Amino acid sequence: LFALRVLSLIGYYLAATRVLPDLKVLPGFSFLVSEYRLRARRMIQFGLWISVGGLLAPALMYFDQWLIGIILGIAILPFYSIPIGLLSRLSIVSSSVTSTLFPAVSSMTASGEWERIEAFFVRSHRYVLAALIPPLFVLFIWASEILRVWIGPEFAQRAAVPLRILVVGFAVSLLA
Repeated sequence: LFALRVLSLIGYYLAATRVLPDLKVLPGFSFLVSEYRLRARRMIQFGLWISVGGLLAPALMYFDQWLIGIILGIAILPFYSIPIGLLSRLSIVSSSVTSTLFPAVSSMTASGEWERIEAFFVRSHRYVLAALIPPLFVLFIWASEILRVWIGPEFAQRAAVPLRILVVGFAVSLLA
């Protein structure tokens, strides 16, 4: 596999240099002027937290399941992982609002428009809360009935309380 990757890289390089012959010439050190370094430093400072978040998010997403499996045993894990999986489907609403607003908030941050950022932030939270509070309320009130119909009565008996606890935590996390 490694050899195939190396051959693929060589092939891509040859194809790219055939289409764009300027790629064969390496630039000198003139690209390291101070203006470039300042801009690169600012971009790295701005994008570093995004990169770190992108790297840590998957680890944090499964850390709790790993911990439950180690401490309480793997047999208990479905009573947590199925309710959290159900709630993660609801997080599509908040993540879509976040991903939509990210470019706008980034450009407003760069220009220092803090009042507009605050207005966008408050309005987006209102919409997310208005969209998610009713389904969270239904899940909290009828957790055991929903799980009984969906999976079965034995499972519902053990997973209803974790689902209710996770619904409360999810509702609080919506404010973040």
